[in-house]
Amino acid sequence: MSADEVRFAEFVLDFGRRELRRGGSVANLQNIPFQLLTLLVMKQGQLLTREEIVEAIWGKDRFVDAEHGINTAMRKLRQSLGEDPDHPRLIQTVVGKGYRFIAPIEVPGRATEPAEGKVTARRWVSGRRAVIVLTTIAACLTALAVAIRLLPHRHALRAAVAGNGTEIRSLAVLPIRDLSNDPREGYFVDGMTNLLICDLGQVPGLRVTSYSSAMRYRNTNEPLRKIAYKLDVDAIVDGVMERDGKRIRITVQLVRVAPERQLWAESYEETLGNSVRIQDHVTQSITRRIWSEIDPTRPALAVKTVRVIPKSYLDYLKGRSHQRDQTVKGRKLAVDDFREALKLDPRNAFAYVGMAEAYATKGGTYVNKDTLADTRKAALQAIALDDRLSEAHTALGMIEWFEEWRWKDGAADLRRAVELNPSSAVAHDLYSNVLLAEGRTAEGLTEAEKYVQLDPVSPPARLNLAIADILARRYRHAVIEALQAVSLDPNYVAARQVLGWAYEDCGMHLQALRELHIAVAQGGGDACKAYLARTCFESGKRLEGEQLLQEITRSGKAPYETAEVYAGLGQYTDAFKWLAKAVSTRDRDLPAYIRLDPWFNPTIRSDPRFAQILRQVGLP
Repeated sequence: MSADEVRFAEFVLDFGRRELRRGGSVANLQNIPFQLLTLLVMKQGQLLTREEIVEAIWGKDRFVDAEHGINTAMRKLRQSLGEDPDHPRLIQTVVGKGYRFIAPIEVPGRATEPAEGKVTARRWVSGRRAVIVLTTIAACLTALAVAIRLLPHRHALRAAVAGNGTEIRSLAVLPIRDLSNDPREGYFVDGMTNLLICDLGQVPGLRVTSYSSAMRYRNTNEPLRKIAYKLDVDAIVDGVMERDGKRIRITVQLVRVAPERQLWAESYEETLGNSVRIQDHVTQSITRRIWSEIDPTRPALAVKTVRVIPKSYLDYLKGRSHQRDQTVKGRKLAVDDFREALKLDPRNAFAYVGMAEAYATKGGTYVNKDTLADTRKAALQAIALDDRLSEAHTALGMIEWFEEWRWKDGAADLRRAVELNPSSAVAHDLYSNVLLAEGRTAEGLTEAEKYVQLDPVSPPARLNLAIADILARRYRHAVIEALQAVSLDPNYVAARQVLGWAYEDCGMHLQALRELHIAVAQGGGDACKAYLARTCFESGKRLEGEQLLQEITRSGKAPYETAEVYAGLGQYTDAFKWLAKAVSTRDRDLPAYIRLDPWFNPTIRSDPRFAQILRQVGLP
């Protein structure tokens, strides 16, 4: 049995895969009944009140018909379990109060971890005093259950419980399908999909699923309703493109999924040279239709048009296609395409944005230090041409904050990016890091949760929220999010690294060691080895911890994480030496974590040298 599972009766409850299995079959259990079962199992033998259920699943500040919602979820859960409420063997009803899970459960690792109800102490070694952090496996699993409410799909199910399935507050634009199957035209349909997502993302009150999550459903045969459920949206934009010689025809439909009904459909036909005009027509038509659904009493929303030379815009779309390759070759080809676009139209702000992003990153949101000047120049040129481009402010804010340590300027640009496009997943991602670094924990968590809502099937989105949870001391919530990231991509090294970090902070050393060993074996670098080293010290594997510590100190590539290890050992002089190196090399993790990092305990934080490090960093 996996460490992410519990067993009861003939069932296995798998947290990693979010499945309930009986024998070799997966039970048909919807999201809210699954959450309810998780809460019950994790409070095994204890009363789970109806108030606790409402807060964990829907949130205490949400208006829902709680009685109806709980009763419906419990009825569906009992049906899946084959449970008779009059003769319960698993779930007991406590009339007027709630429910109690009465069946014995089997938890993996219980023999090597502390027994249920026993407390283990994590001791921070200190010459003056020790800080004891109490953790229990039972408490960890209970809080994991509460964290389930952050999982996807809660919006659509919550609306269904409340009986409100008519409004469109969220949608996904599926990749437009090219019926001609011409790979040379792939850049055009992908570009049109991205344009629709960007423009619709600026509609106030509308949440639009990110491009990366939408692209997972390229050429899928899944029903629209099922896709909408997975992406947690109210409506789907779906389209196809056909090409006949030099003419193209695009047909697009807007479908509400609950109840399923086509709200709008239209076809457009143009020459390939006027393809930009088609993109404008489609974007404006859908945006206005959505706007009328959200608030029919207000005037139609003005939609900006693409005012560039068509051939220049097509070169820009080719560049975007190459850029998504996220390789050195792909970025080089993208820059060449953007340059060609600018030769044809020097006022093509989109091309400057693409160039800034291509220069800025080595993959994901890792900043390329070698091309900072080029990134800044391209981003500023894009903003000069069109200050409303969220992506330009994102690129500029990223280098200002993460590389140049211009905290106020970077924060202002990233905040502006979020304001311009509330559906920009990348902007919410980066801005959440800024807020957490400034110690604004609640706001940072909110931004990280928005990132997940916009990019629900993105492993980096789940990872980002897991890190935010750790910095907010919500370790059990962090485990759930990191598990989600790993389940989405088992080869995602950073996700396993953070999952190990979260397990360690829960006191679950067996699971932490397992994940961190896998991460190192998958190619995790010195930061990952540092996480493993500190977990080895915490779990009594001192020899392995010392060997790892020697490796990372010889390498010197992860100064901030090396300082964390020494701080955990109580060797503060060495910790400050490595913190000073992190400052001098502008280690990216230093400003992101230091203010809230749980590995720096009150003893080291009270040392004047720590205050000096904070002054050198200069965070607001």
